[in-house]
Order: sequence, then C-alpha cells, then structure tokens
Amino acid sequence: MGYEAELLSQINMNCKEFPPYAPLSDYNVFHILGISAKEVIMCRFLADLLNPEGQHGCGISFLKSFMHDVLNEYSMSDIQLARTEVAAEYVIDNERRIDIVIQNPRFFVPIEVKIYAGEQEGQCYDYYQYAKNSRLV
Repeated sequence: MGYEAELLSQINMNCKEFPPYAPLSDYNVFHILGISAKEVIMCRFLADLLNPEGQHGCGISFLKSFMHDVLNEYSMSDIQLARTEVAAEYVIDNERRIDIVIQNPRFFVPIEVKIYAGEQEGQCYDYYQYAKNSRLV
C-alpha cells in the first residue's frame, strides 16, 4: 500500500470515531473572525448575499428568501428579482448613509443595521421620508 493510500485509510478510520456532523448551534464564524460587532463589514456581507449579482453565485436565492420570509412579499417575479439592485452605504440627503438598500422600479427598501448602537436623531424617519419622497415606498 502506498503512502497516500495508507494516509487516507488512517484518516478514514479516525473519522469513524466522530459523529457524522459536529453540532453547529454554537459555531459563529463571524465571532471567530472577530467581526460580529463590525457593522460596516456585516452590512457589506449581507448586501452581497441579497444582491442577485453577488459573489456567492446563487443568483436571486437569498433575495427571494428575504423578500418572502422577512418582508412577506410574493408579488415579484424571478425576472424582477434578478433586476433588483442592492447597495451598501447608500448616500442620501445630508450625507446620511442607509446601511443597505434594495431597489427596483417597484420597491425601495432601506435597511438600517444596528449592532450595539442606537439610532441617530431622526435617522429611520429620514430614511422613510427619503423613500416616500422618491415615491418608492
């Protein structure tokens, strides 16, 4: 038996001692990387997941799930979802930045992410007014 085959055989035997999967309930990759409280990084990650053109390569899957499960929105076709834009740090009036924006001709969804931070004065109200004045709410 060659070295590689022997090594693989030993790995196979060692793996049989462990359950087929490790419990993941306490596993948090963001905590391990030290970024679980870093709002800007988390927003960029979430925006990419929601983006149909995101680097994840899953197309509309995450956006569709978000629209259905979080916003209870089922009226958008897959084609409309594919044409939806997602932006992180979307700049509006007075140099304010909305953490994540989901938009297409039918929707403008501002998302404010808070990790250990309070709302700035009138922040969410301003975002609502911006969306309302854009006639996109």
